Amino acid sequence: GRSLCNDEKGMKFTVLLTPLQPFDPKRRRNVKPTTITKIVYVHEDMSMKDMIIKVLDTIKQCNLLQTSWLYAGSRLEGSNSLTFTYNVYHSQNKDVSLDNEDDYLELCTQVQSARKAEFTLKLAEQKVVTGDNLTEDEQDDDEENENPRKKRKQHVPSTEEIAQDQHIVSLQNKYRCEDQSCPYDLCYPSGPTAKHVHLTHKHLRTWAAAMA
Repeated sequence: GRSLCNDEKGMKFTVLLTPLQPFDPKRRRNVKPTTITKIVYVHEDMSMKDMIIKVLDTIKQCNLLQTSWLYAGSRLEGSNSLTFTYNVYHSQNKDVSLDNEDDYLELCTQVQSARKAEFTLKLAEQKVVTGDNLTEDEQDDDEENENPRKKRKQHVPSTEEIAQDQHIVSLQNKYRCEDQSCPYDLCYPSGPTAKHVHLTHKHLRTWAAAMA
């Protein structure tokens, strides 16, 4: 249904991305890195994965999806490409880590209970190091920290899955209903009368699979 936040726009994200800084021996240590800042509105019922896609699509960084541990929902073979932290408007909780679905649900709960449904989402890009490129010291550290039992195989989102998720975000943006009298937030205008057909997540997923 329609969002209850910010005049039905959704929760307000002020997204701050700190891109990976290229190595420069002449760079002074006290120089602050460049930050990308964008405003994104997210419906409070949106899933965490769809939220991540929308945020990265807005800041033109969808190339980081495949190596994001948060997007994958588990630890991947290589190092993590992004860290996520957040600050809720007028809250004492600052720089809270966003590491899993439970953290995201807590974030949504805090934002909706705040005086203003808005917060700052901080993303920091990190260098991705695969197992083949780890130094001997890093490999030793991994072996020391590794559970003695065989590590469970983790799911890495395929290029097709990422493409489908991006198509879903595009469809959501294209078919967002602006009719104030309509009870749904996503609709497809059907037939000569442009009858509103509510687009569910199942509809979007099927449509996106056909587009991929």
